[in-house]
Amino acid sequence: MIQFTKEAWEHYLYWQKSNKNIFKRINQLIKECLRDPFVGLGNRNH
Repeated sequence: MIQFTKEAWEHYLYWQKSNKNIFKRINQLIKECLRDPFVGLGNRNH
C-alpha cells in the first residue's frame, strides 16, 4: 500500500497534468518500490 501526504498528492497530480513522461516514470518507481523496496529502478547502488 502507498500513502501520500497532501503535498505529495498535489505534486503527483501536477505531474499527471503537466508531463506524461515524468508521470509515467513516477508510477514506474512507485511500482518498483512496492514490489521490492531495496532493488530496482530507484536504487542508487546499481
